[in-house]
Amino acid sequence: MAKKQKTLCSAIKATGYGRLKQKRIHMQLCPAAENSGIIFRRMDLPGQPEIKANLDNAINCRHGVTLQKGLVAVSAATPLLATLYALGIDNVVVELQGAEIPIIGDSLDAYVFLIKAAGIRELSQNKLCFSQRRPIQVFDGQAWLRLLPGKQLALGSASNALNIGSSRPDYLIHFSDALFSSQICHTRLSQNHFAINLNSVNAHQQSRQQQAGQFYLLLAELALVGAECQGVLLANQADKYMLRRLLRILVREQQNQRQSHSVTRTLRPVFPLGVASTA
Repeated sequence: MAKKQKTLCSAIKATGYGRLKQKRIHMQLCPAAENSGIIFRRMDLPGQPEIKANLDNAINCRHGVTLQKGLVAVSAATPLLATLYALGIDNVVVELQGAEIPIIGDSLDAYVFLIKAAGIRELSQNKLCFSQRRPIQVFDGQAWLRLLPGKQLALGSASNALNIGSSRPDYLIHFSDALFSSQICHTRLSQNHFAINLNSVNAHQQSRQQQAGQFYLLLAELALVGAECQGVLLANQADKYMLRRLLRILVREQQNQRQSHSVTRTLRPVFPLGVASTA
């Protein structure tokens, strides 16, 4: 059964300080219509310009996820995006009185509490789901990322990037609501979660906190895709820029699949009168 898109039941406000400029910032999360996506609205600027959370608006910046459209930017969006994706929120408008997402706690717990206080409701439209049919990969020197087909989101490692399609991963963490509520949402917010760095050497030595930090970054980047993603992501020394390269390939292939499926459905055989199909 297809999952439905979700939004908030009501608007809710929060106030905190920006991580980068240490200024007090007011934020309000508002319900949004189906197929709207995650939209950031700069209430402090003339015309209240909007920036949609997607891969096209994500810029290369050291400090987590930063979105920019023209001269308008929103930074430090990582914790909020990760929480929205984990809770299945597809459509929301984030109104900001500043250029950053305010810090409202030292972990994702505060963002989870905020969203659940507003309430979550289903919409009529189905949620878009990306399920990759074939492996896709990106390399950068010794670093690599590869996405394998799978029915559930998982993050892991393999000892050989060239042969992982025919062998089982050395290490694998499956994402679940239980994992998010017990570990990921307790991840301390810091500027250290830049690398997805699981490999056969250090994966088993990582603490639960470090493993949760891996998913913390991944969930925020997946929120930029605009769909629920399924598959096994194997990584070695990969950063978020490599992840975005891979996600752009994923989006392009999924678009091609949908277009091909649409054309196939519309191209039906036409038979002359009196001639029947033998298929």
